[in-house]
Amino acid sequence: IALGLTNLLVRKLINKGFVRAIQVQPNRMRYLVTPAGIAEKARMSRAYLQYSIKYYAEVRNRVSASLREIASDMEKTERRIVLWGAREVAEIAYLCLMDSDLVLVAVVDHNPPERTFGGLVRSPSWLARTSAGNRAFDRIVVALFDERPLVLESMSAVGIKPDDVSWL
Repeated sequence: IALGLTNLLVRKLINKGFVRAIQVQPNRMRYLVTPAGIAEKARMSRAYLQYSIKYYAEVRNRVSASLREIASDMEKTERRIVLWGAREVAEIAYLCLMDSDLVLVAVVDHNPPERTFGGLVRSPSWLARTSAGNRAFDRIVVALFDERPLVLESMSAVGIKPDDVSWL
């Protein structure tokens, strides 16, 4: 960020009464957040938290609806699924699965985060071992938004048919 822009923004904060500037030396300033600045920061934090909760609820509703649709398209079997992806969307799907009749068998991810789904995370090569013969799953549900080419390539490499895959 440019120094001129920084100075402009600090001056705006001072003019609004959120920050107070005190000259401590001829070439040095001390900036103090005022009570009004603290109140504004709290208001902005509260607004952001409210927005985040609303956004999470909307995403959870959409994921739940997608999982209900996936379940209705499946035969009346055990409805065993594998989630492809071990990140935020998969975590929301994992919570939504508790309210469905789908059974989570495993989570597949190339680079799973440190926090995992209770040891359910497998590498894509696990699918190759289970896709032949007696499969451990009925459907793969992809819970990623930004890695479609990599997922498609990996599925092709392990012999997964597109008919066995649903996308959230």
